[in-house]
Amino acid sequence: MKKFLLSPGLALACLILLSGCSTLAVKTPPGMSFISTGDYVPGVRTLGIAQAKKTAVMPLLFSDRNKIKQELYEQLLENAKEAGGTGLSNVSFYWMLSGWSLASWYVLTLVVDYYAEGFVIVTAAP
Repeated sequence: MKKFLLSPGLALACLILLSGCSTLAVKTPPGMSFISTGDYVPGVRTLGIAQAKKTAVMPLLFSDRNKIKQELYEQLLENAKEAGGTGLSNVSFYWMLSGWSLASWYVLTLVVDYYAEGFVIVTAAP
């Protein structure tokens, strides 16, 4: 009978693939009726732009990006509620290396700034 032995390279590849597996669970809170990554929707009034930022420190270059996106979504929703909006449209995410990335690279750590923004809208007629 032959034993199956997992090589270190294959084990590392499996670990990297599985470390990115998580879910994005954002529920529309009471008072919010619309969240979309799509373009402008006719028939709504735009109140302005909501923005959120989170800095992530990634030791050994690992991070849970879905958890970061979930926190950014929640910040966007809170900003939209404070502005009096009932929804968000054209939500987008992007990231940039932080100013600390060059200094932290020597210890195999990366510092990344994640951003999210969207248009705050009122879906009911004014």
